Amino acid sequence: MAMVEKRATVILVHGAWAGGSSWANVIPPLRDLGLEVFAAPIPMTSLGDDVAALTRYLDRASAPVVLVGHAYAGEIIAEAVTHDEIAKHDPSGPTEITYEQ
Repeated sequence: MAMVEKRATVILVHGAWAGGSSWANVIPPLRDLGLEVFAAPIPMTSLGDDVAALTRYLDRASAPVVLVGHAYAGEIIAEAVTHDEIAKHDPSGPTEITYEQ
């Protein structure tokens, strides 16, 4: 049986003035590449709640993880990294963290 290379899980995190649907044009091309993709809905109620929402999506992800954040999402991702939320899910850490404005 041939070994199949493990593909990354991409978690897209929206900014303060958007929702998960803002990634609608990004998700299909990534999935076409064979990647597992989630657009994490962030509640925007507090930074703690937003980090917790991201953590729930990390629970669903299989490593390696690529985190992509727009604007305020960079703060959410940075907070999750700072508090080792990501390390709990993948001790080697995320493969990539990308912030976009």
